[in-house]
Amino acid sequence: MGNKILVEVTTQKILSYIQEHKFQIGDRLPKEFTLAEQLKVSRNTIREATKMLKSRNIIEVKQGSRIFINAKKD
Repeated sequence: MGNKILVEVTTQKILSYIQEHKFQIGDRLPKEFTLAEQLKVSRNTIREATKMLKSRNIIEVKQGSRIFINAKKD
């Protein structure tokens, strides 16, 4: 599986994770390391997937902090 496809699949997995765990706007997602372990991908793949979600205004990444839900995608 190419890196681009892996990032796209991981992006979808993060969206599913958000929906399954009923995260709300303003909630924090687990740390990058924890998400990588749970989704069985590298931290770099998580970083690339979060960049995609950030560009779609679904999450907000704060320096030195975790990832926050910015808007829900239904």
